[in-house]
Parts: sequence; C-alpha cells; structure tokens
Amino acid sequence: MGQMEIEVKYILPGGVEEAEELARRIEALAGCGDGSAPLAGRYFEDNYLLDYPGTPIYRQGCGFRLRLTPLADTCTWKGPAKPDPRFKIREEIEVRVEEGRILLTILERIGLRVIFRYQKFRRVFELPAGLVAVIDETPFGWFTELEGPPEEIERVSLELKLKQENHVRASYAGFFAMELERRGRNGETEVVFSPERLEKEER
Repeated sequence: MGQMEIEVKYILPGGVEEAEELARRIEALAGCGDGSAPLAGRYFEDNYLLDYPGTPIYRQGCGFRLRLTPLADTCTWKGPAKPDPRFKIREEIEVRVEEGRILLTILERIGLRVIFRYQKFRRVFELPAGLVAVIDETPFGWFTELEGPPEEIERVSLELKLKQENHVRASYAGFFAMELERRGRNGETEVVFSPERLEKEER
C-alpha cells in the first residue's frame, strides 16, 4: 500500500539565480535541455499539516498532509523517519482526492486541526534511473530535493554540484518552524506568500 520515500533536500543560498542555473543543469541531465518541458511546469502548492488536539500524530514522528495544487489535490501519510545520516527515509502513503478544500472541512469536522500551513512554487523534473528532482520557491528561500534510489541521489548530487553544507535534514515544516523561531516569530504556524506576491505570479 505504502512505499518508502528516500530523499535529500538542499537550500539554495544563491536564490533565484542559483535556482535557474540548477534548473539548466537538471534539464541537461534529464535530456530536456533542447527546450522540451520538465515533468511538470512551475505550479503553486498550498500545504496543510493536520493533527488532533495534543498532536499525537506529530509526537509519533509522523505527518498527515493535505496538499492543494492546480494539478491535483493529494492526501499523504508520512511515517516516522528511519535513522540515516544522509537521507530522509520514511513510509509514504499518498492518494489523489477530489475537492481538497471540501475534504479539509470534513477533516476539521471530525476533530483534526491544521497545525501548520506552508506554500511554495514547484518545478518537477524526471531524471533517468527513477530519480525525481524538484526546485521549490518558498517564502523563506529556494530549495531543491532529489528523490529516488540512494545511489542515484548520491551520483546526481555530485553531478549537480550540490554542496553538503547546504544539506537540510528537516522537513519543510520543521525547517520553517525553526526559521520562524530564529526570526522571533514564535507561535506562528503559517509560512505563506503575501497576497501581492501571489497576484504578481498570476499576471
């Protein structure tokens, strides 16, 4: 039913310039450097992490996420991360859903609550040997993720010149929570784009 998610995440401190250069390198590896499209063009994500009062899901090291996108809405269960110094490895069970916002209301009616919300713009690239690369723009900066067989992740990380010092062990929610605390915004549970930023994207 579920499958093991194996991935690594890197922050891109160079911002949009580094992200665009990385996209060109990924496209070359993917064989779409001739101008053909990546697996999925740039699209918007709105992510909701849900839990019961007292956060029993979170305290078990698990996650329950509803993701809304123009492509498809998905509901995802993530199991506890397995100990590993390099990769984030955890069980993932994901299903597409119709009318994600209505489902969010239903989940809240049965006692779940949104404990964290975050947004991003994502590009997805399919690479050889079952590897998937993404480039994400978030309100707190740019990131890339590689997901697939561990040996392919290691090889492609080197080919893309991703630096170990920029490796991020935490999930997005975990990283954003730490960043909110670092910025003195303790207690905030949303990392979202401003209305002006989203309006600019729509133009």
